[in-house]
Amino acid sequence: MTTARVVAQVESVLGSDRLELWEALTPREQNWLGRGIDQIAARPQGVVTPASRGELAEVMGLASAENWRLMPTGGGTKLGWGRSRSPVDLVVRCDRLNQVVERDTGDLTISTEAGMTLAELQRELASHNQFLPVDPSYPESATLGGIVATADSGSLRQGYGGVRDMLLGIEFVRHDGQRSRAGGKVVKNVAGYDLMKLFTGAYGTLGLISRLTWRVYPIPECWQTLAITGELDALNALTRQVLNSPLTPVAWEWMVMPPDLFNAAGKPWLLGRFASVAASTEVQVKTVMDQGSAQNLTMQVFRGAEEAEIWQRVNRAIAPPISPNQAPDAGDIRIKFGVISTDVAQFLSLILKEIPGAIAQVRGGSGLGKIYIPSAHKPTVDTLINLRDFCESHQGFLSILESPQALKKQIDPWGYLGQGKSMANALRQKFDPQQLINPNCFIV
Repeated sequence: MTTARVVAQVESVLGSDRLELWEALTPREQNWLGRGIDQIAARPQGVVTPASRGELAEVMGLASAENWRLMPTGGGTKLGWGRSRSPVDLVVRCDRLNQVVERDTGDLTISTEAGMTLAELQRELASHNQFLPVDPSYPESATLGGIVATADSGSLRQGYGGVRDMLLGIEFVRHDGQRSRAGGKVVKNVAGYDLMKLFTGAYGTLGLISRLTWRVYPIPECWQTLAITGELDALNALTRQVLNSPLTPVAWEWMVMPPDLFNAAGKPWLLGRFASVAASTEVQVKTVMDQGSAQNLTMQVFRGAEEAEIWQRVNRAIAPPISPNQAPDAGDIRIKFGVISTDVAQFLSLILKEIPGAIAQVRGGSGLGKIYIPSAHKPTVDTLINLRDFCESHQGFLSILESPQALKKQIDPWGYLGQGKSMANALRQKFDPQQLINPNCFIV
């Protein structure tokens, strides 16, 4: 396709102010968007920015008619996750779709456009003493659509469930430009297909998410966090004791972090978070402290602003902010993995042995976690294969979310999929038969 034709077609549908040619972008903008595109592929023709959900549908309809490949983006924080997209004809920026569409404070629900950032939503909800209990990577700039597309829940999944558990409804634009909806506006809605679960973690390959309806929660009266260090066997025993008891931590995380956090570098440790009315939180924290003391563990309690700062520091350590000036093929590696929860400590010990500079955070209840490996501690391909083999032999997985593209050409980011690949391929054929959206990014 020619640039002149792209300009003419987009302007005929959206007008002259919605398309910016790739050559007109600054090097910084090209770097930022280029993180999601195969570096040896041709550059996109341009970036189109719809200003409404109707315009988003017009773009998709035009792409379907012209067979254009699209890379949707919101905040752009996770463009480097998964395989590099190729080919890409147009980048579709959805960050103008950032409004609250509808809310019911009494029913604890809110509908938003997909380009709204989580930080914006949390500020809106806080004015009504409510919040959305997710704490993903890059919470200040990550958009809600991107959080759903990557299923990036964070540590609060222990107490509140994952992203898909909070979604009540979804609106998306199909491959042919038609707008579709699933779910509803209320917590007890059971009508229609539960497409929210399909779209969560599909990396945008089933359709362009345009609107989301969320179940939200009252902000707890009191938050407290326990940092727990000690012998590995004792930490394991405490984890089993807490998670198999009536206690209700909203987060229970295994950590491998830099030495500036609690002087626990070189061995795994725990962070337990409790949130409820003040009396309940105090009782639960004291109970855990008594249990930990009985096993000779060292514990430190954090409250108030200091408590919130601890989790911000953890988030920044496992997902350091990405500079817009960062080269598309930077050397840092980000990994998502899962193992049986009882094998977490063993896996973390393996990480410490194989990659001493790695930073890791793992849900104690589910065994899902992330690893961040700074470029200075870049592992070999064989090391990553050994880690993946451990996960897969323990009924889990290991996905390379972000890394230099050369590494992703040596080891597939998604790993062994078994029968899941044929099922994913069938879904892709139903939802996007031309494979126009995020081509080659996901598992099919």
